[in-house]
Amino acid sequence: MTRQFLQFGSVGALGFIVDASVLWILSHWLPYEVARALSFWAAVTSNWWFNRTFTFKEARRDERAHHQWGRFFCASLIGFIPNWGLFVLLMEWGNHLSISNWPIYPYAALIPGILAGMIINFSLSKIWVFKA
Repeated sequence: MTRQFLQFGSVGALGFIVDASVLWILSHWLPYEVARALSFWAAVTSNWWFNRTFTFKEARRDERAHHQWGRFFCASLIGFIPNWGLFVLLMEWGNHLSISNWPIYPYAALIPGILAGMIINFSLSKIWVFKA
């Protein structure tokens, strides 16, 4: 389980790069909250694929990939609750302190939520999404 958790964390780090990159690109045209919702979708999809092929490769292969992706997306939505909540809270807090306009602040505001959601996502992935 420790090895899987570390692999899950490595995939999550890659997902963070996807998340932050898509957020950066979209935030040039969309409000941060909307760009964040879209960047989450992109990160979930990349995380599912890497977890399927790397972290939980012993999981059921006889099922259709889109069914497994659907479960992973649902599990990620549950983990997204603290993720999104902390991001919005930190952005509001940053607005009150006049630091949310700092170029790095929106990306730093992603980190606490991602870490909070990681525990939920790993647990649900292990017992429900990629059940061997």
